Parts: sequence; structure tokens; C-alpha cells
Amino acid sequence: LPGVPLESSTPRMSQSTDGTFEVAEIEGLIRRYVTIGQYKTAMFWADKRLALCRKNNERASFVDMAEFVKVF
Repeated sequence: LPGVPLESSTPRMSQSTDGTFEVAEIEGLIRRYVTIGQYKTAMFWADKRLALCRKNNERASFVDMAEFVKVF
């Protein structure tokens, strides 16, 4: 974004005590990027959200899949 310092536009992810990123933060990023029309970036984060489900041996919920499809 013109006139916006890179540091303020780059998301900072905090890690939980077990070393994983907070899912709520990723979901917020997905919504944020969809809202401002940056669909490729939103899809990147939606893909990361689904990958976290797989990494944690969780099944992706229908909400997760719908969020990914909505972005795509």
C-alpha cells in the first residue's frame, strides 16, 4: 500500500505455548484479505489454515473448507 510502512502492513503472528500459530489469527487474516479484495493472499492463508488442521491430525471442518472455497 502506498504511504503505509511495510511493518504496519505485514501481519505478525504470535505463537502459542506449544509453538503453533493461533488459528484465530489466521482466520482473521483470511477475513481481512477477502474484505479488502486481496483474494490471492486470502487464499494463501486459507491454505495454511487447512494445512494446520492436517498437521495437528484434525479433520478440516466444513466451515474451514467453505472459507477456502469462498476465497478461491
